[in-house]
Amino acid sequence: MVWLLMKIIEWILLALPRNGWNSLGQVIPENADIQFLPTVLLILEKSNDSRAKDMCTECLIKLLPQIRADQSSLLTLDNRRSLVKLLNDPWQRSEVIIAILKALEQIGDESAVTTVESLTRYKFHSYTKDSHDVQAAAKHCLYYLQLRVEEQKISSTLLRPSSEPASPETL
Repeated sequence: MVWLLMKIIEWILLALPRNGWNSLGQVIPENADIQFLPTVLLILEKSNDSRAKDMCTECLIKLLPQIRADQSSLLTLDNRRSLVKLLNDPWQRSEVIIAILKALEQIGDESAVTTVESLTRYKFHSYTKDSHDVQAAAKHCLYYLQLRVEEQKISSTLLRPSSEPASPETL
């Protein structure tokens, strides 16, 4: 039922004139739930309103660290791409980067590895606590991403018998 509500909100968002995004951006973060993440990401991607984007950014900081691996189906491939795109934004706040990295620990895949790897060397203009925090979160996330990628490779590998099957006479 909540999924249907989220789809309806997305359809409304896409049909609204740009000035309607602002009021929806104010409502969603106040009533935020993990299931609002796709809509929040859509607003961040489509809206030109800085206040709506700021509210949705705060919502991401709050919601992303709560996501669990069993909730990965809530985010589409496009949603995951949006998260990685946010990581690539050089002006992104460190709190947002860390929140995204925490989420990717749970739901990330091979497509995020290169970006997360680059964040392990992340530095602001001067070495600050923020740089250190982002690097530490990226290293932690990278470890889990690499584990997941390896598990996926192993599970997709076809196994074949190591010897010829026994003939019916020997059974």
